[in-house]
Amino acid sequence: MIAGVMFLTVILVSVAFVRLFNLWLRAFLARANISLLSLISMKLRHSPIKAIVRWKIMAAQAGVTISTQQLESAALQGVDVERAVLVMIRARQTGQEIEWSDVIARDTDERLNERP
Repeated sequence: MIAGVMFLTVILVSVAFVRLFNLWLRAFLARANISLLSLISMKLRHSPIKAIVRWKIMAAQAGVTISTQQLESAALQGVDVERAVLVMIRARQTGQEIEWSDVIARDTDERLNERP
């Protein structure tokens, strides 16, 4: 009985590790600096790790520097992070100086003003 529980535990941990490793490898190959420990931490906080990795890769490939913590924080606040990342990318392409905090504040204001 104990051996069966241990075997099941090992299988579940292995599957979770493989999923996280896959995300880490994808980020690593795209040169989007996300550590495996960060992914584990985000998983424990129930953050949308697949989306965060995708947004981080988008930003990194466009040459926009946004930290993983900034992306996670914005996602947990309910910000439309993909739109915010695209705003940052567009601003960089057009030579505009814009801060991540300004983009997030604008998104938050828009969401608050939409509510009746």
